[in-house]
Amino acid sequence: MVAGRLRDYGLALIYPLFVIGGLALLALLVGATSTVETDWNKTLINMAAVGFSTFIVVILTEEGFFRGTLWAGLKKNGAGLCVTVLFTSLTFMVWHIGWAVLPGEGQLPLLQAPVYLANAALLGAAWGLLRAISGSVIVASVSHGVWNGMVYLLFGLGERVGALGIVDSIIYGPERGVLGLVFNSAFVFFLWKRANASG
Repeated sequence: MVAGRLRDYGLALIYPLFVIGGLALLALLVGATSTVETDWNKTLINMAAVGFSTFIVVILTEEGFFRGTLWAGLKKNGAGLCVTVLFTSLTFMVWHIGWAVLPGEGQLPLLQAPVYLANAALLGAAWGLLRAISGSVIVASVSHGVWNGMVYLLFGLGERVGALGIVDSIIYGPERGVLGLVFNSAFVFFLWKRANASG
């Protein structure tokens, strides 16, 4: 398994920090946060635990399949970068439909589900492009782990509010929000340019 270069891991960390950190800062600046009751020590410990456990799980599951097996199969059959990223991202999005609409912890209001699914496709594209740039599923898995550790603790899950106390997740949510679409799209565009420049 290809490990990737140190600078690839920098990109893997910059992605969640740019999107999640940028949206958190924006929400803070406009007064959309409420952290009076947040236990930051517990939140930081939980972020690290969720991030690490996600890394371990996704390298064997989601990243292992979408950016590993499926990716390699497409490339072996002659698919170019655009087709490979598009196909793996759309299948990653389809994989998350049940999570967004079926009863359970991740279920969203019906009108918010399409925004979440569009963001899921963008997440898949970002991790696919990180895989393309680095040649490594590990790099994509690190980014995925950091993403989950930050997003679910800071912004919440489903209709649950996270440590930042942001209730307008349809606006500010990195996965569930309209501004998430903007920030994720911007970083995917950046990664696309970088992947094409290096490839």
